[in-house]
Amino acid sequence: MKSFKIFIIILFVTFFAKSSISQCVTSISPTSFSMPGQGGTYGIYVGANACRWYFSPGYSWVHPSTTSEYGTASVTFTIDLNPNATARIASINIEGKILTINQAVYTPPTPIISTPVDYCGYSIISWGTPRPPTGITWYWQTSSNGTSMANSNVDSTVYSSGTYYLRACTSAGIWSTSCASKVVNLKAVPSSFAVSGSATRCSTGAASIITLSGSQSGVNYQLKNGTMLIGSPKSGNGSAITWSVTDAGTYQVEATSTSTGCIATMLGNAIIEVEYPVTGIGTITGLTTVCAGSNGITYSLPVIANATGYSWTLPTGASIASGNNTNSITVRYSSIATSGNITVKGTNSCGDGPLSANFPVTVVQILSSPGAITGSATVCQGQDGVSYTIPAITNATSYVWELPPGASFISSNSTNYIVLLYSSSAQSGDIFVQGANSCGSTSPASFAVTVNPKPSAPTGSINGLTSVCPGQTGVIYSVPAIPYATGYSWTLPSGATITAGNNTRTITVSYSASASSGNITVCGTNNCYNGPVSASYAVLVNGPISAVGTITGTPLACPGESNLAYTVPLIGNATGYDWTLPSGATITAGANTNNITVKMGSSNGNITVKGTNTCYAGAVSPSYGVSLKPNISSAGTISGPATVCQGQGGQVYTATIPNATSYLWELPTGASFLSSNNTSTVALLYSANAVSGGIYVQGQNSCGMGPPATLSVTVNPPYTCCRFHNRCISCLLWPKRRNL
Repeated sequence: MKSFKIFIIILFVTFFAKSSISQCVTSISPTSFSMPGQGGTYGIYVGANACRWYFSPGYSWVHPSTTSEYGTASVTFTIDLNPNATARIASINIEGKILTINQAVYTPPTPIISTPVDYCGYSIISWGTPRPPTGITWYWQTSSNGTSMANSNVDSTVYSSGTYYLRACTSAGIWSTSCASKVVNLKAVPSSFAVSGSATRCSTGAASIITLSGSQSGVNYQLKNGTMLIGSPKSGNGSAITWSVTDAGTYQVEATSTSTGCIATMLGNAIIEVEYPVTGIGTITGLTTVCAGSNGITYSLPVIANATGYSWTLPTGASIASGNNTNSITVRYSSIATSGNITVKGTNSCGDGPLSANFPVTVVQILSSPGAITGSATVCQGQDGVSYTIPAITNATSYVWELPPGASFISSNSTNYIVLLYSSSAQSGDIFVQGANSCGSTSPASFAVTVNPKPSAPTGSINGLTSVCPGQTGVIYSVPAIPYATGYSWTLPSGATITAGNNTRTITVSYSASASSGNITVCGTNNCYNGPVSASYAVLVNGPISAVGTITGTPLACPGESNLAYTVPLIGNATGYDWTLPSGATITAGANTNNITVKMGSSNGNITVKGTNTCYAGAVSPSYGVSLKPNISSAGTISGPATVCQGQGGQVYTATIPNATSYLWELPTGASFLSSNNTSTVALLYSANAVSGGIYVQGQNSCGMGPPATLSVTVNPPYTCCRFHNRCISCLLWPKRRNL
C-alpha cells in the first residue's frame, strides 16, 4: 500500500503564445473540481500565455516561487494536503477567473496483520508491511470497531484464544473504516499445582515425602532433582501425587501434556537436607566477668561438625540477644542477673551432641544510688581534721571523692569516710563522691562547703565626723566593704557608744557628756578570723575654748604691703581661729589657723582673734594695733643752675621731698657727684665732654619710691663766639658779655 504525508498535485497549464496581455484567456474550464483525501493529478487548458496567476495562501508552490506570476504559459505547483487535516479548499485566480479545488477529508487505509506465531499458552501477533505512513498510527483492538489507543506496539502477546483486530487512526482522530483481524488458537498447557515436602532428615531416619497438590488426566508428571530425573513419570489422575526420596537436593516436578506436548514446571520446589549425628564438641570463649544490666556480650566456640543448631544454657537473668541457635551469640544480662555457668551443645535432626564444659561467668551487680554526704558545711582556711562520710553504697568496691580547690585528704580517699585539710588558700566549692566497682560508678552525690578566708585589710579609710561635741548623738561612721568579712568589729574613743549598725560597716555613735577625744578603728570578721585593723581615725571631742594669748606680728606697715605675718599661741580646744583685720586688709594664707599671712589695706587699725570649734566660741583677744607708714610725696621743683659750662664744677642742686628718708638722683651724661648722692642737696661736676640733659630726683622710704622731679640743664662748650663782634670769649664770661 502506497501512503503519502504530503500529496503533490501537479497542474500542467499550457498557454499558446500570444503577443500581448490583451490576448489572455477570458474564461477557464472547468471552473472547479473535487479531489479525494488521497490527492490526484489534474490538468487545465487555457489558450493564453501572458496571464497573471494568483494562488490562495496556505499552500506551498513549486513553480512559480511567489504567489503570483506573469507571462507564463504553464505552471507547476505543489499543494500541501495533510492527511490529518479536515476538508480544505484551494483556489487559483487567472486574470480574475477563479478555479476552485475541493479537498475531501482524509480517511486512513486498512492496516495489515502478519501470520501469528503460536506457542504453548500464548501467541505473538504482529503488524504486516508496509507499515503505517507518517501521521498514521495502528492500534490493537478487541473488536472490529474499537477505538482504544492503549496498545500501539508492533508486536502484541496474547494469552487466550480469540479474534484480535488492528485499526488505523490519524493524529486528527480519523479512524479507518475497516480493520485487519486474525484468529488465534492457543496450545493447551498443563495446569499448575504446588510442590511441597521440604524437610531435613537424619541419615539414619525414614525417607522424606514430596507431594504435588493435584494432577490432570492426560498429563505425565516427572520428579527432578536439579537436572537429574528421579524415577519414571507418573500419570495424572485428578488427585495429589507423592514421591519418597532419601537424597539431599532441590526437587521440582515437570508436567507434559500428552496431546499438545506442552511442558509446564509446577509451582515451588521441595528442598531435602540430610544430616548426620553430631559427635564433636568445642571450647567456649568470651568474657568471664560482666556487669549486671550489660548487653552485647559475645560468646562463641568453633563450628561443631554436622551441627545445624546450637543449644545454649546461660546464668539466671541472662538471655540471648542475637545469634540464637548459632555457634556465636550475644548475651544480655538483666539488672538481676547472677553469676553462673554457660554451656552449649550441637544439634541437628538426628538429635543433640555432647554438652560442652562449664564456662563460669561472674556477674558484677549494679551499684545502688548514693546517699547524702554529712560533715561540716562551713570551714575556715587552714582548718585541719574536717571529716565527711556517706552511707555505704551497695555493691561499691571503692569510692571516688572530688574536693573543692585547696582541700586535700589526710586519710584514705577510697572509702566512704574521709578527713580533710583546708589550706590557707582553699576556696568554697562542692564535695562530690561516687561509688565504683569494675562495672562503673554511680551518679555523684554532692555537698556544698563554704570556706571562709581571713578578711582582707580595709580597702578604704573610715568616713565620718572628725570633730564632735560632748553629748552629741547620731554621728555616722562607715568603711568600704571589706572582702570576706561577714561582720565588722569597731573600737571607739572613751565615752562613745554604738547605738545602731553594730557589726556592720556603717554605725551610728553617741558621745557622752564626758567623752574624750581618741581614735576609731575597725576590722572585718567572719566565723573563722578577725582581719587586719584599719588605720586609726582620729576624733576630737571638743571642750570649752581656753583664753587667748597675745598676738605678735608687724605693728608698722606700708599701705598695700603683702606677706605680713601675725600669730597667736595655740588656743586650748580650738579647732579654728576667727581673725578680724583693719579695713581693706585680707588674709592671704593660714585662714582659720593661729598663723596668718596678711596683705595690708590703706587704713590703720587693730587685729583681733578668737578660738572656735564645732561646739564652742572663745573670747576675743586683746587688740593688736597696726599703723601705716606715710607714702612718699611728689618731689616738687629742683633748684640749681639750668645753664653750665663743660668742665665747670661745684654746681649745687636741691629738692625737698616730704616723708623721704633717702633720695635717688639721675644726672646728664658727663655729670658726676661731688657730694653725697642720697640727700636732698647734691654738688655736681660737669666734665669736659658733658652734654645737655635732664636732672631727675625721687624720694624713697621703706614703703617705696615717690614720683620724680625733673630739671633740664644746658651744657655749653668752654668758648662761645660773639654774634656782633665776630670773636670768641670764655663761656665763663659769656653771661657778663652777652650784651656787648
